[in-house]
Amino acid sequence: MSTATASPNAFSAKQDPEVACGYCSTPFTPRRRWQTFCSARCRTAFHATEARKEAIQRAAPALFEALRRIAASELVDGETPASVATAAIKELRAP
Repeated sequence: MSTATASPNAFSAKQDPEVACGYCSTPFTPRRRWQTFCSARCRTAFHATEARKEAIQRAAPALFEALRRIAASELVDGETPASVATAAIKELRAP
């Protein structure tokens, strides 16, 4: 006679109420204590959105400085507004 034991991290429907998905807010019953999203699709979309937010936050200072220089007409000889903006974007792509 074997006795099946549930994983200590597994949730049972009796014990655990539904929670809202961390991305789409759809109610779901988590299968694990740490489960935050209703599906892999929502988990992936959430992390992609967070990555975009972080990239924008990293990019903002360089872009604002470029815009400030353009607006203040602090362009050095031979620079154009487009060249300043392009340089700021290239700087963001550098590792």
